[in-house]
Amino acid sequence: MSRVYARIDLRPRRMLNRARQALTLTPNGQFVADIWRLIWAYKWYSLAIFLLTILQEVSALWPVNLLGQFVDRLQTGELGAVVWLLMGASIFAGGVARGNIILRHKMFYETDFRKRVELT
Repeated sequence: MSRVYARIDLRPRRMLNRARQALTLTPNGQFVADIWRLIWAYKWYSLAIFLLTILQEVSALWPVNLLGQFVDRLQTGELGAVVWLLMGASIFAGGVARGNIILRHKMFYETDFRKRVELT
């Protein structure tokens, strides 16, 4: 009587190949692969947009913080530096938001529309 043992192969490369093979056989998998290729093609724009969005969120809170300092200093009469910082922070926050919009439009218009049509 001979025993037959089933060997389960869990090597990372084989598991990755099996997952890739399973994804290419389904329409959803093909769609995910197309999306991933499109994101990878524009990875530097995506990274720049991500970092600029973080900077935008931080810079949007800075004028609010300075406004609180301005209100706190109204009674003491020492407003000089806070007023200039508040004005500069308000301009900076608006500039960063506008830069984010410009970067998103640049990425959109440089996208190959044939790829976008294939994904749709």
